Order: sequence, then structure tokens, then C-alpha cells
Amino acid sequence: MATLIGTDAGDTLTGGNENDLIAGLGGGDSLVGGEGNDTILGDANYTVFGSIVQAQLGQALAINDVIVAGGGNDWILATSGDIVDGGAGIDLIDIDARAITTAINLDFTSQTYGAGAGAALGGIFSNIEVFRFWLGSGNDTFVGSADHDYVDGGAGNDLLSGGDGNDTLLSGNGNDTVNGGAGERFVDPIAGRCCDVHGMEQWQSQ
Repeated sequence: MATLIGTDAGDTLTGGNENDLIAGLGGGDSLVGGEGNDTILGDANYTVFGSIVQAQLGQALAINDVIVAGGGNDWILATSGDIVDGGAGIDLIDIDARAITTAINLDFTSQTYGAGAGAALGGIFSNIEVFRFWLGSGNDTFVGSADHDYVDGGAGNDLLSGGDGNDTLLSGNGNDTVNGGAGERFVDPIAGRCCDVHGMEQWQSQ
């Protein structure tokens, strides 16, 4: 696995045909993955355990990168305003929107993930097959699709609705409302709290 590491400046990093680890770190970077099954981290610290890469999101970031993953099945960590093209393959993207302090409205009942996320978050996301969202401190609304949704609501009084798929809905600080359905998984990481949960058994952390 080739490893390409940027700096806090705006870097241009281009991978090859191997399974590359490309980390832009700070700055507005241009990251190109090449043909392998790449891990591309727009703005994050990371730790490598053998063949496993663990990204530490750390504090919320709002630096915009251009990421072109290329071929292969890639994992991409991006912030809300990034321009991302997953290319060929089955690509997964984690979108870190925690730097946004105003309300975020993501509704995927009638639009695709890429178009909906781009319109709401100010980025461009194309050729991405699997999305996971980390929202900010505003009073956010998330309405999922019929696919398998994953969202971390973050702080604020959020409304999280997963749709029909087997979804993971994570509640954070605030008084959240979670609308579940068949196959939903609801997680509240704040000990001793529970939320208003519809369509599923109410869950309270211990």
C-alpha cells in the first residue's frame, strides 16, 4: 500500500494503481486516488493498525478539497464543501459537516444522495454509492431514503428519520426526535438520555 501524506498547505497528491492511503491533512488539497482500492482522507488525522486505517475526525473542519477517487472500491473522508468524484467501483464517503452551526436539511425521499447532499452542504458529490453523514450543532433535519442510511445528528435538537432501509441513527446532545421504521437501529451515545422515538421501541442508554 502506497502512503501519500500532505501538509497544512494546499497539496496535490496523486496515487497509482495500488491500494493507496492518501491524507491531505490541512489546506485545500487536490487528491487523486488512481485505480486501486484507496483510502482518501481530505482533512483528518489517522492511525494505521496493520492493514486497517482508523481516521480521527478530531475537531470540526471546514477546508474544501477536490477529491477524485478513480477506479476501485474507495473509502473517502470529506468535509461538507468538498468536490468529490468517486469514480468507478463501490465507494463509501463519510461527510463531516460538524463545522456547520446553522440548521442542515437533508431530505432524500425524492432526490439522490449526491444531489441532495451537494445542495444542502455546498459541495459536489458524484459517483458515490454509500453515504454516511456527521451533522453539525444546528437543529438539523435528516430524512433518509429507501436504502441503508447512516447519520450522526451531532449537537442541537435534531429530527432524524431513516426511511425504509436498515438504518443507523445516532443521537447526540440535544432533545432529538427519531422517526424509525422496520429494521432501524437507533443509538443514543449520551448516557442517561432517551429521545422521542416513533415507529420503534424506545431505547435508553445505561
